[in-house]
Amino acid sequence: MSKEKLYLYDSEDLKYILDECYFHPSRDREYPCKRFKYKARRAMKELWNADSITFLGETFGQDGIRRIMVEEMMPEHLDSALNFFRKSPRLKTIRQLAELLLLCTVHSDTAVALMVEHDLPQFSKRGSGGAL
Repeated sequence: MSKEKLYLYDSEDLKYILDECYFHPSRDREYPCKRFKYKARRAMKELWNADSITFLGETFGQDGIRRIMVEEMMPEHLDSALNFFRKSPRLKTIRQLAELLLLCTVHSDTAVALMVEHDLPQFSKRGSGGAL
């Protein structure tokens, strides 16, 4: 087991991050329409609630996903994920947008672009998640 320190976050952390960083009224112009802003918020909540996600042999547990969301994720990652999501006819679900957001944060936009070209669903396995 890794000696990495585990960071525990709760739903209040997510609410603050969503309201102040990603969905603050000053960022409204970053969303093409209200529908995409709503999808982005739902994807963030789904990612927060995921038990685990595995990409290319690397598994991220719930604590790891939450740590990445709080400590590493930036609004630019969400913008990139939404851009890829809108352009790919194969990406349709909130779950796929959530997974894409994690990929944009962890593996850089270049790697994500290649995965989207080759069909994102074949690269990921998802654990169950609950509602926020």
